[in-house]
Amino acid sequence: MRRDTAKLADAEFDLLVIGGGIYGLCSAWDAAQRGLKVALVERGDFCGATSSNSLKIVHGGLRYLQNLDFPRMRLAISERRTMQRIAPHLVEPLGCVMPVHRGGPFTRGRIALRTAMAINDLISAGRNRGLSEAQRLPHGRLISPREFRDHFPLAPAESLTGAAIWYDARMQNTERLALCFLHAAVDSGAQAANYLEVTNLLREDAASPGARAGASRVIGARVREVSSGEEFDVRAKLVLNTCGAWTDALLQDAGETPGDPVPQSVALNLVLKKPLVGEWALAIGERTLFFVGWRGRTLAGTAHFPLPHPLQPPVDGFPVTPEHVDTFLAEINRTYPAAAVTRDDVALVHGGLLPTEPEASTANGVTILRHHRVADHARSGGPEGLVSVHGVKWTTARAVAEQTIDLVSKKLGTPTADCRTAETVVPHGPDPLRYEDVAPGLLPGDSGVRGCDVVCAVRDEMARTLSDVVFRRTPLASAGDPGAAALQRCAVLVATELNWSPERVQEELAAVHKRLRAGLE
Repeated sequence: MRRDTAKLADAEFDLLVIGGGIYGLCSAWDAAQRGLKVALVERGDFCGATSSNSLKIVHGGLRYLQNLDFPRMRLAISERRTMQRIAPHLVEPLGCVMPVHRGGPFTRGRIALRTAMAINDLISAGRNRGLSEAQRLPHGRLISPREFRDHFPLAPAESLTGAAIWYDARMQNTERLALCFLHAAVDSGAQAANYLEVTNLLREDAASPGARAGASRVIGARVREVSSGEEFDVRAKLVLNTCGAWTDALLQDAGETPGDPVPQSVALNLVLKKPLVGEWALAIGERTLFFVGWRGRTLAGTAHFPLPHPLQPPVDGFPVTPEHVDTFLAEINRTYPAAAVTRDDVALVHGGLLPTEPEASTANGVTILRHHRVADHARSGGPEGLVSVHGVKWTTARAVAEQTIDLVSKKLGTPTADCRTAETVVPHGPDPLRYEDVAPGLLPGDSGVRGCDVVCAVRDEMARTLSDVVFRRTPLASAGDPGAAALQRCAVLVATELNWSPERVQEELAAVHKRLRAGLE
């Protein structure tokens, strides 16, 4: 998987996907697998923004029971099974536990949770169909106070009468899973490149039968190489805007008015150094915080904060502030007093921007967008040839992509194969061991990352910066600072591959350290 921008400039594509987060990657894979000629460009790195901010849980939609939203629940259950089936090397079963306290809310009492477990099992009766034995999810059940305390000795136990356990799934490495989707897209014929920024959309007068008088058609985009500033055109019959929080911003920059602007909010998860839970995740608190064991540490989330200017999200920089972190730490300590966490206990801050419901995005709270949106702009008076997606969940990204590419295929009027992404196992990616003679041995520390992994990231996975390698191509710094020796050795390997000067190496190391401290100072 090599980065070749000449192939983007020298061809006309059926579909240009703008945005390399999970929704863009799934859409590019689906479209290419159906036989469309696909290009994908990303302003930063693949999965480098909100898609990298995750609690690693593939939710089966149990929370939707509160609103009796059975269609969303069935979709989440189906897509959870799909993720387990197409990426079994990265997705595994995860037990989730919610304690029951005497005098607590009725919706979290023994009767209510027993009923919820029964309904969940009924709706998810086919949850294990097609899965291996290792991937099968047991029935939900109630456990005793003693069993709960055995697994969570530090969790609040006052007035404890038991707990409910249900099973979802956990992604061990969301960045690697996203790259697997990218590999699948490229293996199916898509052309992709990171660090290509769209400067404007290309247009021509719409000449199709039935087109509105004065209507225009989007026929691609002008893109700029972030490193060199060089610009060129990428032409396509249809453009798909999957820019996440910047979806509306791209439209505005291109002179389009979003038909129904979507406000954004700041979403925050923390990697805590303390191992607060074991093999089961813990769901506690009035707002239901999750604590998930991961790589010997704890993922805690999710906190949401309103964004003051929803239509103008920050284009650069990290959206989480130290004030956000302190507010969330205070909530964690109220909810889980024994955790007693401070900023010093935070190994890494994960942050991103999520779409919200307009009427609920006030100073008093945030309600995440309930349903994804797929917009054909021609239907609301906009140009032909432009479709935008607002998505929310990792779990359902593949299904949203399928719906989106159904629309794309219809608009193109081109016969395509049926969607097969729900049945196709994603590739693992290239074998780093081919570079063992180039960079033998392990990097310093206990990360398990090898020198050949670093070389492979640059040569075969389009890593262009040190941050690309340590946060997304390898797990070196994905759970926090791996130490100066490991980062220095990694920087030297990348510098050798990309011919960096000593000054550039120091700049790259500084950028990594800045990200490691982002949201903390």
